[in-house]
Amino acid sequence: MEKEKGMKDNKDKTTDMSEKIKPKKMKDRLKLNRQYTEISLYVIGTCVVLYVLYGILSYADNFFTALGSSLAWIVSILKPVVIGFIISYLLYPLCEKVEAQFKKRPFFQNRPKTAHYFGVVITIGGIILGIIILISLLIITITQQFNSLHDASLFQIIQAFTQSLNQMYQGILTWLEKMNVKSEQAQQIVDAIRNGLTSNFGTGVQGIGHTLNNIKSVGSTILFSIIFSVYFMLDWPSLHTYWENVAEVLFGEKTAPHLNHIWKDISTVFAGYIRGQMTDAIFMMIAVSVTFSIAHIPYGIVIGVLTGIGNMVPYLGPIVGYGLTLVSGILSGNIQVIIVGFIILLVIQGVDGAIVNPRLLSKNVQIHPMLVLLGVIAGNKTGGFVGMLIAVPITALLKTWFERGINKIKAHRESINSQTDKQA
Repeated sequence: MEKEKGMKDNKDKTTDMSEKIKPKKMKDRLKLNRQYTEISLYVIGTCVVLYVLYGILSYADNFFTALGSSLAWIVSILKPVVIGFIISYLLYPLCEKVEAQFKKRPFFQNRPKTAHYFGVVITIGGIILGIIILISLLIITITQQFNSLHDASLFQIIQAFTQSLNQMYQGILTWLEKMNVKSEQAQQIVDAIRNGLTSNFGTGVQGIGHTLNNIKSVGSTILFSIIFSVYFMLDWPSLHTYWENVAEVLFGEKTAPHLNHIWKDISTVFAGYIRGQMTDAIFMMIAVSVTFSIAHIPYGIVIGVLTGIGNMVPYLGPIVGYGLTLVSGILSGNIQVIIVGFIILLVIQGVDGAIVNPRLLSKNVQIHPMLVLLGVIAGNKTGGFVGMLIAVPITALLKTWFERGINKIKAHRESINSQTDKQA
């Protein structure tokens, strides 16, 4: 009996032990199952990602084509908005000056919003009126020049132009031979210049044709850009306050003032440079157009306008002016036109470079000419014409930040030295 009781006790103990072990095994199995489940989910997710990547790569052309078309569609929609913002940003200081003149009147002293609206309307209207007058003068000048050539056919004009180029070609070869340059080398140099001119001329003609074909889209873009610029200028003070509050919320009260300081630097340099260059371009347009018209140089207004536009890019204005004057002299067959035009351009460019341009840009862009040239070269390599246009303000901005950093380091060292002197 005692043995049977002992056996029963042992069985009870083993059953108790087995019952205790079973939950542990179940927990271990559940842990293993969870681990296997996580591993399997990772494997499945990896396979899905690889499959999607394979599908994207296998249809990469279609995918990137669709992505490019979507981005092009978005850019086409946002283009008038961006252009309108740039126009309003550049013209708003002029609008403020016009608005200040209105506020001096008794009627507008208690009506600031009305004065602001009148300032915007007169600023935009004046700019549009000036552009219309300029385009009208260009059209009148071109039609007058073509009317003066009514006796000659288009074929005869082209033939005379090619004959003049050939004469110039032979003259350059003769001059190079007199300078002890071998005939083969001279031929290569002149051929390279001629090929470059003809290729650039062909590219320019193709670009003009493409622009004429897309005149409808260009016109709609200009129209909507003007509309957006009007709205931006009307709401400019409220927009400025709104984005300042957004910057404080997103970046915090400590970071927002630094960002505002950086924005003011960018605004001062970029906007000041572009406004100064635009004013300088208008000066060159008027000066060259008036003097060339007085000197009876063919296409004088056209040359003046294009020289002014080219003058917005450093060192490009003189190239455009002298090049177009040379072409005008060749077309007219009169070397006196070239000589007189070159002298006029030399005087105007000298006055502009020594007096007008430094006065316009000295407040905003103080930069050495060597840095200007390096910036223009770098801008041309990276961004083409647009890169050349913004190269100088970017260089000036980097120079401003560099000098400010140097001054901070210098001030910090001076404060440390003063503290050590006091302790000593």
